[in-house]
Amino acid sequence: MTFSEKLLYLRNSKGMTQSELGRVLSVTPQAISKWENALSEPDLYMVKRIAAFFGITLDSLLSDEVSVLPLSAVEAAIEAPAAPAKKKGARCDKRVVIPVALATLCFLLSAAVAFIFIILL
Repeated sequence: MTFSEKLLYLRNSKGMTQSELGRVLSVTPQAISKWENALSEPDLYMVKRIAAFFGITLDSLLSDEVSVLPLSAVEAAIEAPAAPAKKKGARCDKRVVIPVALATLCFLLSAAVAFIFIILL
């Protein structure tokens, strides 16, 4: 399935006209028509906006595989309850914090040594 076929499929799945999709993406309906008829292709910035609007990955939008999830599956994933928020004042995982703190300390020490070295020379 090509990009143009996927764009047409996704737009029709949402029940949108080319004008409506054009308004959402801030392009003309003619641009949408050219993309759907494979007469031209959008730039990378626009491809990213299209993927974000339809809730799919860039890979699934740009690959030639038939990998576009039905919008019902995407919407179900979006509506799925999020992981519970951490309690206020919850402690951070020490396995993450300690290595990050050590790396930051090493960086600051090396920057200080380099600064002192430059001043002395």
